[in-house]
Amino acid sequence: MEVTRQGSESIGFERVVWVPDPAHGYVLGDITDIRANALSVKRRVDGKEVDVKADDVFPAEETTDGTTYDDNCALMYLNEGSLLENCRRRFANDNQIYTYVANMLISINPYAEVPGLYSTETMASYSGKSIGQQPPHVYAIADKAFRDMRRQGRSQSILVSGESGAGKTESQKAVLKYLCENWGQTAGPIQQRLLETNPILEAFGNAKTSRNNNSSRFGKFVEIHFDNKNAVTGGHVSHYLLEKSRIVGQSDGERNYHIFYQLIAGADADMYKLYSLAPPDRFHYLRRGSVDFFARADSENAISQDRLAAEGKTCIDPVVDDAGDFKRLLACLEQCGLDETTRKQLLSTVAGVLHLGNVEVPLKPAEAAAARDALAKAIYSRLFDWIVATINKSIPFTNSHNYIGVLDIAGFEYFTVNSFEQFCINYCNEKLQHFFNERILKQEQELYEAEGLGVAKIEYADNQDCIELFEKKGTGMLDLLDEEMRLPKPSAANFTQGVHRANQKHFRLDAPRKSMLKEHRGMRDEDGLLVRHFAGTVCYQTAGFLEKNNDALHASLEAIMETSTMPLMKLLFETSEAAAAAPSTPGRSRLVVPSGTHFVRCVKPNSSMSPWRFEGAAVLGQLRCAGMGSVLRLMHAGYPSRTGFKELYDMYASVLPPELARLDPRLFCKCLFRVLGLDTTDFKFGLTKVFFRPAKFAEFDQLLRQDPAAMALLVAKVKQWLLNVRWRKAQYGVWSVIKLKNKIEYRAERLRTIQRLVRGFLARRRTLPHLALFKKVEALTRRGTEMQGIVEQLAPASKDEWGPEVDGTQKALVALLGECKDQESDLAANTDAYEECVRRVDKIIAALKGQMATDEAERLAAIERQMQLEREREEAAHAEELAAAQLREENERKRRELEEERERAERVHLARLEQQREELLARAEQVRQDAMLATRIAQQEQLDAQLAARLAAEERGQATLVEPPPPAVAPPPTASSSPVAASGGPSAAKRAKYDLATWKYAALREQINTSDDAELVMACKEEFHRRLRTFSEWKTKNQTDKEKKTEATRQVPLALQKTEQPKGTLVAAQPIANLVSTQQRYFKTPLEVPLAMMQSSNPTSVVRSFGPPKGMWYAHFNGQWVQRQIEVRNTGEAVLLIAGRDDLEMCPQRLDQTALPWMKGAEILEHDFEKVWATCGGQPLVKSAGGSDNDE
Repeated sequence: MEVTRQGSESIGFERVVWVPDPAHGYVLGDITDIRANALSVKRRVDGKEVDVKADDVFPAEETTDGTTYDDNCALMYLNEGSLLENCRRRFANDNQIYTYVANMLISINPYAEVPGLYSTETMASYSGKSIGQQPPHVYAIADKAFRDMRRQGRSQSILVSGESGAGKTESQKAVLKYLCENWGQTAGPIQQRLLETNPILEAFGNAKTSRNNNSSRFGKFVEIHFDNKNAVTGGHVSHYLLEKSRIVGQSDGERNYHIFYQLIAGADADMYKLYSLAPPDRFHYLRRGSVDFFARADSENAISQDRLAAEGKTCIDPVVDDAGDFKRLLACLEQCGLDETTRKQLLSTVAGVLHLGNVEVPLKPAEAAAARDALAKAIYSRLFDWIVATINKSIPFTNSHNYIGVLDIAGFEYFTVNSFEQFCINYCNEKLQHFFNERILKQEQELYEAEGLGVAKIEYADNQDCIELFEKKGTGMLDLLDEEMRLPKPSAANFTQGVHRANQKHFRLDAPRKSMLKEHRGMRDEDGLLVRHFAGTVCYQTAGFLEKNNDALHASLEAIMETSTMPLMKLLFETSEAAAAAPSTPGRSRLVVPSGTHFVRCVKPNSSMSPWRFEGAAVLGQLRCAGMGSVLRLMHAGYPSRTGFKELYDMYASVLPPELARLDPRLFCKCLFRVLGLDTTDFKFGLTKVFFRPAKFAEFDQLLRQDPAAMALLVAKVKQWLLNVRWRKAQYGVWSVIKLKNKIEYRAERLRTIQRLVRGFLARRRTLPHLALFKKVEALTRRGTEMQGIVEQLAPASKDEWGPEVDGTQKALVALLGECKDQESDLAANTDAYEECVRRVDKIIAALKGQMATDEAERLAAIERQMQLEREREEAAHAEELAAAQLREENERKRRELEEERERAERVHLARLEQQREELLARAEQVRQDAMLATRIAQQEQLDAQLAARLAAEERGQATLVEPPPPAVAPPPTASSSPVAASGGPSAAKRAKYDLATWKYAALREQINTSDDAELVMACKEEFHRRLRTFSEWKTKNQTDKEKKTEATRQVPLALQKTEQPKGTLVAAQPIANLVSTQQRYFKTPLEVPLAMMQSSNPTSVVRSFGPPKGMWYAHFNGQWVQRQIEVRNTGEAVLLIAGRDDLEMCPQRLDQTALPWMKGAEILEHDFEKVWATCGGQPLVKSAGGSDNDE
């Protein structure tokens, strides 16, 4: 027998892991110990040892060669640390800003130009290529959207999301460029106009913020329409939530919309004079923010010095160039069909807004300024609406079959002061994140379940409750805001108080004093709302909400504008039939996208917008908020690409012969995949679709792109394969028929045996009564001989008198005996004849005896007395028998009553136990719910702390982070804290004597082996194995695919699965002090099922389906914990494990947590175990000083 030993003298903790770091997100470290409620990890970056919760520690790859992966699903360990490190390496070492997560794209803004990244050659290299064939790129997403639209025949959308400054607008421009350049050649000028929409929209809708020099301050959904030949035929732009307040004021360091600065910087001398332009600090609407201009490095001196503000300067930016962008804007306006007169009126309106801001009225200056600002916002917002409408007129579509839409909205925003603009923007981002969760995480998993793919369920952070906080009818913040505005005297304080009252104890809402920023804690409850968003908690100051949600302009001002002599201005203020909707309303109705969706997640790498700088903590926070960790796990385990059976079948329908055309589409696809020779692990068949693993659809897609001749050859192979399969099925059918024939013959033989037995039974039942009567008659015949003897004793006269009668009786008996032999005779008649013969014989004998009385009086008297005694004895015996029968009946009645009473008591006892079990389960569920809530709160607090720290860093001293109290370290869970033993007991007081939370793992093991204190040893064992189980669960949770496959083939005893005790055996958990710590028990059970099948809901069926056991498993339990363990394989291999050396490989469960104690035949004697232990080469155990067993 081959003997192997798993484990070593090393405890086995030394492995590379990712440990959280406040600056870098995650850093490498090595596990050094298992603590009470954490893992001790030595950080490699500084050698410092830290204790971290096991859920926050993730395994890392051992390689240090800097390998990167295009698709994060290819990572060995699918966790946040590996995801962040792969993005970091690609960004820092390879200047690769794109990375996939299956079919989704992560884009990290480099804040610098990447040579050749968007060149024509790059664009051509992605045309017609599936995801995975080329390095990650936004062009690949655009190409996939086009191919999905063409193949599925339905519209597609590309949703670009991310924080402000993450590069969403640039990604959207790249998508539009790719689609127009590749499929817009036949559209003529419309193609160019589609591309020219971006400079116009950016000029009028983008502005510099503290986090982005080219931030979109409105949301837009750009549609590119295609005809039935999949060529570009036109487009359409939808916009919403333009930030109107920016027109009349900006925060420090921010600018107004680009168009104002472009006009000042780029206007020629005549235009500059015509519109009475001046440096930005001369205009009230510009000097309240930044007065700097932007230019590219090659055009830094293009803006004359006399146009610079006194304290302004020209800043270098790779994207924004005020002077150059103005010239391009004029060209784009001309390209979109605006004549020179209209362009002049447009620019005149823009300049007029600037001059309007300088208007001051001495009488009631506050009211006048408010009316002025309202007019300026109305002019600019209506001008923006008109520009979008003009763009749409220039790119009409008349023959639209489908379209590809690109969504670009302002990213999630958080500042020290957050107002209605951030409220609306963040609400839209919340909706977009919820749509992402629904489409990718929820609906994807529902599809897997409906199609029967068997993909494990992935948990994710659902923000539905936050959406309800905004939208819920009656209590939602938006409804309450609209309701407040309908009041005669609305107030922000009343609105805020109403929100707090309607949503008390809502997880997503709190008071400003709970903020982690010092500036918010001084606010009163009626002054602000603290909302916990998916990306972190934001404090909104509600002052101004009502005014900013009201777009109504004073009637007199509107009437004045309608009388304007400028045609464009008059057009902007033409009376509309429908009342203007509140700014918060469009966000509720327009966030609708077509069914085919593709996602681009843009990430901001640093807060200072520095080129090629990667801040790990900031990137990690954005990836975590976007749910990329859950997506990574789902996409790796799932099948992100799929196509319907009918779609594949239709592709080949034209070349299929009649015998294949009749095939079911699913069967045809199955044949096709067999012929193509695809790896069966790369795809999976559902009920209506075939699903592909990440990056594996490209292989199949390439095989489908073949000429008709190749497709015909493929069809011929499908036909041949189908014939082979059918032939094998026919062979199996013949074999099944033969087996059925043998089974029928076997059953016929068994039926004949049954018939033979039944016939014998019937014959016996018919014959036995006749036989019994025959024996009785035969016995009566022998009494005839008695009569003959009496007659011989009579006097001769009496003998002559009685002789004939006795002879006649004898003849009658002989005749009756003959009748009884005949089975066809009447049994009842024979019985009656027998009774008559008995009476006749008795009468004759009595008469004969009377006849003898005269001659033999004394003898007859003696005989008479003897007969009298005999009758008395018979009567006494009969009475005795009756008394005994009555006693037996009484005893039986009492026994039944006792049995019924016992059964009633047992039912009551089982009912009580079942009630206790239900109470324990209910308490356990409550504990689980409380733990989930605590985890959710802890995650939200961690997210809030990161967001607050980033805000404090970005605001450069304007925001102060309040140091949160150190997290309370939860005591390690013990048996006394379980729901079963929560009632306390003697063990609780005794265990309280030992504070084992600070003990190291090795110290616990040493104490178990050396201590003489039995109570301390038991407490140490409890803590030791609890930590062991925690570490084992951590390893299982973070296994690689290779480790999972290896573990899945390893067989374990079915009795070790975590199962409930059989009904009727439920007992309360015993305190440690009541357990016999020195009790030695030994068990033996088969190695029945693979470890991967242990989660089956029907383990018995799993055992039957998997086959016979592959070996035996032996265990020696010292009290509640395994001391020695043996695995003997059928191959002859034996694995010996010993506690204290191989703990990580041994059974981690307590004995009372397994099915071993009540499994029939599982427990064996000590000498049986020791015999196997010695046979496998194990050394005998001796008692140590502490009373525990150790292997010599």
